[in-house]
Amino acid sequence: MKKIAKLILIGFLVLNYACKTNSSTKELNSHFTKKEIADLKYVNNFFKEQICKNQKDKDFKTCFENMNKEFIEFGFDPIFQRVDFESQKKMYESISKSTFDKIWGFSKSWKYSDTTKYKSIGISTVGKYVDYLKDVGKENNYIIEYTDNFLSIGDIDGLGLLGYHIFEKPNDLDLNDLNIKTIISINYLTKFDNALRVEKWYDK
Repeated sequence: MKKIAKLILIGFLVLNYACKTNSSTKELNSHFTKKEIADLKYVNNFFKEQICKNQKDKDFKTCFENMNKEFIEFGFDPIFQRVDFESQKKMYESISKSTFDKIWGFSKSWKYSDTTKYKSIGISTVGKYVDYLKDVGKENNYIIEYTDNFLSIGDIDGLGLLGYHIFEKPNDLDLNDLNIKTIISINYLTKFDNALRVEKWYDK
């Protein structure tokens, strides 16, 4: 009897995992090609490598939770100091232009009390990636809120509200879910870029 119960439990866990995986795949497949999905997984892995530096456990969830605790206590500066931004720029070059353009775009920006124009990256507010966010939001109320906030200001928030929300309400987002990992990775890589890129903007 115990063996049967154990087999039923294992079967349930496998089925539950398969359903979650299929859900993520469904939403990704609705908006990206196979090559672009492979690129997104590459982006996720790159972000994981960045946040897992000098950590014993190397899984996404553990590394992100540890980074987030550090952010809550000390802010972003210690995290920025560990980011290998040159490798991040090479990561952009390693994915297809199609994937990059569906997620990011460049614009000019100014720093406080400086008239110099700088090149700044941002997540595109129209197109496939935003459609993907809205699709994921159908299954997650916080992603709806995150997307609405992003669209209302035209950029990811500069205060780290995503991190605060995950810290205060960890059950709202499954850090093992591919969709959630993708959204988190893109959010924070964009933030890293905005903090570390020092590149002048040249008008064409």
